[in-house]
Amino acid sequence: MKEKYVRKMTQKDQIQNQTKTQKGITLLALVITIIVLLILAGITINAITGENGIIGNAGRAKEEAEIANEKEILEKATVLAMGNNKYGNIEKEELQEQLDKETGEGKTEATDIGEEFEVLFKESNRYYTVDKDGNVGEAQDFVEDKYPGDITVGKNGETLDGNTEETAYQIWCIEDMVKFSQMVNEENQDFLNKYVVLKTNLNFNSNFSYMNSDTTEFDIYLGGDGSSTLKEQLSENGNGFFPIGRNYSTQTFRGSFDGENHIIRNIYIDQSSNAGLFGVSGGGTIYGTNRTKICNLTVEGNIIGGTNSQRAGGIVAYAAYGLVIENCHSQVNISGNVYGMGGIVGICQYGDLEIINCSNQGAIDNARNATGGIIGATQANINIVNTYNSANLKGTQLIGGMVGIMEAKVNIYNSYQVGDITGSSSVGGMIGRVSATATLRNVYTIGNINCSSSKGGIIGQIQDSSIIDCDYIYYKKVDGLVGIYNENDSDFQINGYTEEEWNNTQMVTLLNEGREKQEENINKQEWKTWKLGEEGYPVFE
Repeated sequence: MKEKYVRKMTQKDQIQNQTKTQKGITLLALVITIIVLLILAGITINAITGENGIIGNAGRAKEEAEIANEKEILEKATVLAMGNNKYGNIEKEELQEQLDKETGEGKTEATDIGEEFEVLFKESNRYYTVDKDGNVGEAQDFVEDKYPGDITVGKNGETLDGNTEETAYQIWCIEDMVKFSQMVNEENQDFLNKYVVLKTNLNFNSNFSYMNSDTTEFDIYLGGDGSSTLKEQLSENGNGFFPIGRNYSTQTFRGSFDGENHIIRNIYIDQSSNAGLFGVSGGGTIYGTNRTKICNLTVEGNIIGGTNSQRAGGIVAYAAYGLVIENCHSQVNISGNVYGMGGIVGICQYGDLEIINCSNQGAIDNARNATGGIIGATQANINIVNTYNSANLKGTQLIGGMVGIMEAKVNIYNSYQVGDITGSSSVGGMIGRVSATATLRNVYTIGNINCSSSKGGIIGQIQDSSIIDCDYIYYKKVDGLVGIYNENDSDFQINGYTEEEWNNTQMVTLLNEGREKQEENINKQEWKTWKLGEEGYPVFE
């Protein structure tokens, strides 16, 4: 009896345990089902409201349709305006008349800004440029800044302290840009450990880049008597833009400036020294290093240096005590009897300079000495990586497609130069004169060199104490041009090819081979791969 009782109790326990297990499984299944439903709901909500959701895509499709319609209206009005002019020119009044016929009177506003027209569609608050040949540019949003001239306040009134990238000072209009210059030059603020960002494209000729182009608020700062408008003073009829930073001791930008891949167009600078968007910059502390940083920016316009002046650069005129310039592109034309002219930097002294993923496409003309497509003269250690010059350079002596004269260590990696260079002596496809240690890896130059003495396809002149370290270096031989003046190319691993021997397709292969073999061993910065460009020579992918 006792055994049967025990056996029955065991069976009962088994039944109870089985019931509990079934209940546990049911509860687990319910939880899993709820989780799956929540996940599906989240996916559904995201599919509707997310960045690439239905609502977002619909909004973008609507905007794209509006832009396409506006461009079609503008293109038609432009063609009709040109057709109604016996010389085929575009006149503002005729363009406006045709726009009124297409959209109704008062719906658009055409403005002549010199080399082109701007047309605002008032309902969408978008504007377009039309050049003198009738080409219509891409749509641009007119962004209203409620606090022009105050970079410590965002366009909607938010307070900014500049201490982090998230709370960086913001530039939304030209008034902000001028105030930024004034803060450095007149108020002696160096922005050490501060961040500044450019939030939109700026065009110094465009009314839409100013909140009030007629303001006289900054006229005295810009050298006027207080009566000139801002737009007038910043033009070639005025004193132009005052570079950000005037001297190293008290007026220097030492912070971080991020252009966020925006463009500054039609800037005009006329200064006797330190002529550049940034006149003097360097010596800050960014990302834990003793560096200032300027990045993600394109600049177009004109810089004029005075007679016997010093330092002019498309991005920075005078760099000192540590600076990083990354992803910056100059399309600034620079002229004047200046010592130290460079497409990116005029002169660099002290500390280190990094120039990474940059380019110069602005011509340099009438230079005195020390002129380079990237940097004019340097007394600091420099790394140049993934960078090119495609502009023509013209001066007296010490001219190089990348560097004019170097008196400290310079490394040029994975870069090229295709501009024509003209000078009287010490002219080189890459470097004008070397007076220290130059290391070149995986570079080529094919620009014409017009010089009567001491010229080289790679280096125009070297001092006796200099050390040259080259590998995977290529240049085009013309009229017996050598790689290094008065030196044997084979001693420096320099490869010269005549016009008949030069093969751009083969050169792409050689450059990519060189990149793969040397990138990891030489520099932590990633080297770009190469392809055959539309111009017919090797360019970056």
